[in-house]
Amino acid sequence: MGTPPQRPLLHRLRPPRRVPFVGHQLAEYALALGIGALGLHVSGSAEVVLLATGGALLLLGLLSAGPLGVVPMIGRRLHHGADVIVVLLLACSPLAMRHHPDGAVIALVEVIAL
Repeated sequence: MGTPPQRPLLHRLRPPRRVPFVGHQLAEYALALGIGALGLHVSGSAEVVLLATGGALLLLGLLSAGPLGVVPMIGRRLHHGADVIVVLLLACSPLAMRHHPDGAVIALVEVIAL
């Protein structure tokens, strides 16, 4: 019995995928619709931030080259980068909502970003 064959270096460096991309897209669509629905129930800058975030996530899912993408224009690597950018922008959104009187809305947006 010999030693098992080694995987190529590229496969050893890449972490294994934990969630199939279709599951990621489903979760992203659900999150986009939930954030958008939440945006319809608040007002002011929080409404703008939530609706823009929900729209960005929905558009990202629609343009992805995955099983649930409608117009496959962006690959998975670019999709991942865009996900990170959307989350970072959402995490910074309290700066846009600094005049919002309801701290609970700001806290909720921060929880969504996590």
